[in-house]
Amino acid sequence: MSLVTHCSVATAQYFARNYDAAREWLDRAEDLDPNHFLVYLRRGQVQLEQDRPDLAIRDLQRAVALSDRTAETLTALAQASATAERWDTFKETLAEIVRLGQKRCVSAYFMAKTYAPFDRERAISYLEAAWRERSADLIGLVVEPAFDEIRNDPRFTAVVRRVGVPIALPVG
Repeated sequence: MSLVTHCSVATAQYFARNYDAAREWLDRAEDLDPNHFLVYLRRGQVQLEQDRPDLAIRDLQRAVALSDRTAETLTALAQASATAERWDTFKETLAEIVRLGQKRCVSAYFMAKTYAPFDRERAISYLEAAWRERSADLIGLVVEPAFDEIRNDPRFTAVVRRVGVPIALPVG
């Protein structure tokens, strides 16, 4: 199987909250190509959900470097930094995201994921903006673990309904 297939299976496991299985698939993907950003992005997201913020930050820093500092990897690093209460790093990363946003589009969906664990108001506001910008990433809205903290908010449910994705409980 290819690296992308391994990462896709890992992402499905991540969405299902099967974090150990996701990490196993990502470790195998790393064996296939230790220089692909997607391995470290996804593994960082998994480690964050497993309450391993230091390991998540390490992997996400590698993802940022290997991806040439994309919005997705930077916002994931910002989320991990906030979760670890490394506020200086969070602010520095956020400033870089703002600078990046002056050159190219930074998805409101990624920003919503960044804020969801600790700033419900901002996260919901970004999700509403993601809906207005018709972000394709909203397809994962109902299964993305980053939104677990705000999932019970009626405004979150309203965005889900507007997107038109069936509301389902994560498996696992």
